[in-house]
Amino acid sequence: MPDPTDPKGASSTTVSLQLEGNEIRGAFALRLAPGTRADERDARVDELLTDALFDAALQLGAVLAADPHAYAHPLDGHDDEGRTRFEVRGRAEGGRVVPVRGGKLRARGR
Repeated sequence: MPDPTDPKGASSTTVSLQLEGNEIRGAFALRLAPGTRADERDARVDELLTDALFDAALQLGAVLAADPHAYAHPLDGHDDEGRTRFEVRGRAEGGRVVPVRGGKLRARGR
């Protein structure tokens, strides 16, 4: 049940990021009202992801090459609480972490 004191539904949202070699992977879910404009969604994703993604990039000795929302893309369906699910993917290249969209991340050591 949504928390009426948290209209954006962000307080119960946690971002889980893992480092695998030079790659960042993760997931989160965010409560979005039907018809939420893309710019509003992107601003909410940026607010939620900025610190975690910055910390992960720092651990890789790199900086972010794009706004945080560029690293996240929505997945089909919703979680058990009706929130939109997102996947987070990035890869360190030349001192920058770049967003990865679609396809598989490169296998380590290749």
